[in-house]
Amino acid sequence: MSIDTNKKDLASLLNTTRETESRRLSAFQRERDIEMIGKRMIIKNYDALENLL
Repeated sequence: MSIDTNKKDLASLLNTTRETESRRLSAFQRERDIEMIGKRMIIKNYDALENLL
């Protein structure tokens, strides 16, 4: 699954701030749950992201 969006819109979608969203995305990248290529986010571990909800 991939998502094409900017960080501002993603933070709004998740009802959080851009700073919080950026920290979480960085953590997911370190854990290899997601991969960022430009504006595209490739979700590699959907379950890890779903656990946030």
